[in-house]
Amino acid sequence: MAVGGRQRTLLGFLDEYMDEDLADFTTSKIGGRPDLCCAGSLSPACDVCGSTQPLITQIYAPLTNSEYHRTLYLFCCVQPACWNTQKSWSCYRSQIKEVGKEEKGTSVTSAPFSTDWLEDAEDWGDEDNDESKKPGKVEDGNANERIHQICNPTRGDEATAEIEMDDNDSSCVSVDIPQIDTSHIPGLFQTKNSASVPTLGVIIDPRYIWVGEEGEDSPTASQHEMQLIKQFQMDGSEDVGGGGGEIYEKILPAHGDEYSHNLISTIQRNPGQVLRYSRNNIESALVFQPLDLIYIKSLRCEYCGLGLVYELQLLPTLVSTLQSRSLDGTLVEFGTVLVFSCSGSCWKDGDSFRREIILLQQENM
Repeated sequence: MAVGGRQRTLLGFLDEYMDEDLADFTTSKIGGRPDLCCAGSLSPACDVCGSTQPLITQIYAPLTNSEYHRTLYLFCCVQPACWNTQKSWSCYRSQIKEVGKEEKGTSVTSAPFSTDWLEDAEDWGDEDNDESKKPGKVEDGNANERIHQICNPTRGDEATAEIEMDDNDSSCVSVDIPQIDTSHIPGLFQTKNSASVPTLGVIIDPRYIWVGEEGEDSPTASQHEMQLIKQFQMDGSEDVGGGGGEIYEKILPAHGDEYSHNLISTIQRNPGQVLRYSRNNIESALVFQPLDLIYIKSLRCEYCGLGLVYELQLLPTLVSTLQSRSLDGTLVEFGTVLVFSCSGSCWKDGDSFRREIILLQQENM
């Protein structure tokens, strides 16, 4: 829903660890087992290697003017060989009619659910019958007290060097260091995990997601930074320093390019965000490379033929927080994951799930 003429972007932050047995399909969370709103089970297999995909995130996403509860489930293969492979990801949508709610006959395509999500987040645990509140639910609107710092998980034992001493020449030291391709960053993580990742039964430690709204005044600093970057790029041979006669080279942000710089700067304005939601507002997505809008507009729902709309994205800040008690180190590596869903959120009685489209981007190296 538009607010002040501009659609809001909602941000997801990690909250405390949870008892997964207390959750239901109206709970937004990271990891755990999927809490289904329909009969049956959901444990998709990787399209690349066939391994069972653990749940990465579950997002309760009802739409305004819809008679349905609506939940999105994102899964990913954790086999290192499948990292940063789009076919190793999957997204499923499930819906169920809200009991006692009459159909309003209004199309959901013009009514994104962002307002509903925020309001539901504020109401978590506030039941009329004053039952025990679920852990991790939001009971106040103070975002600063709820945002957790993102910390890198503890790595295992590092590789050790073997030193061989020659009796004839004690001044010479031979160091046997494992050969690792340091130019491929995901490969560094893959070296650790590649030998011992089970193909099924992996469960990511579940945590609640706390929801906040992106500030309206936050783009100002980034716009100024981007203008400076463009000035350096366009006028790299001129003396932009205002004196001294020095020649400045054309430069990009230290992290890579304008897209990466914008992504990092936007995340830093709201530290700790791991997810962004803004249905049908693709301009709010943070990307590493330009999106092919012609291709995106050509995408169609495989069930009803309607076009797809951008709904949400997972940020690279989520990578270091995905942990499992049964495994050490990084479970999966990715740049950013964008979800595109049916613009009409099509559904019919008897359905259990409908698959949506994922677009994966890697970080520029």
